[in-house]
Amino acid sequence: MYLAARFKAERRAIIDEQVGNVRRVAVAKTPSLSWADDLFKRKAVDKLRNITTVLWPPHGLTAQPGDSVLYGGDFLKEGRSFVESWIAALEHWRRVSTDPEFSDSSKGPWNLIAPLIRYVPALNTIWMSAACLSRPAFYAAGTTATVYGSLGSSYAHELVKAFDTTGLAFDAVGRITDYPAFD
Repeated sequence: MYLAARFKAERRAIIDEQVGNVRRVAVAKTPSLSWADDLFKRKAVDKLRNITTVLWPPHGLTAQPGDSVLYGGDFLKEGRSFVESWIAALEHWRRVSTDPEFSDSSKGPWNLIAPLIRYVPALNTIWMSAACLSRPAFYAAGTTATVYGSLGSSYAHELVKAFDTTGLAFDAVGRITDYPAFD
């Protein structure tokens, strides 16, 4: 319920606008790169435009019955040893993560383990943990400088990973391509 209260639609809209501005600047500046050829610039702009940003946890998991399903179950019974509770919690998590409605819960980042923002090349997606949306990284009523100096720079750091030279090359919609992201 903590997340549901903290990340109402208005707050999520502010976050979307701020990271969207970072992405728009990257899209606008990429054609001006002096060291890249035209084909790379076009592919880079397409990929930047098509990056999806996902706030973790998603809204469905922060509202009833989402939190009840995730944190419910009988593994919280009194009188159990730590090991018994731990095993029961893992069994509960396995059941929840295979439920089609909550299967995304096992794909997102852990909220308290770095990196709190992570680019996933195969999905052309940036996952943002709700934990990075607290002070000092994020101020809902902060100035542009606070955005670009904290959340914005962290987001931009992950954004440029879309053009990493290692691994497979993906086009703007996530298909594997023969054209390398960088030469």
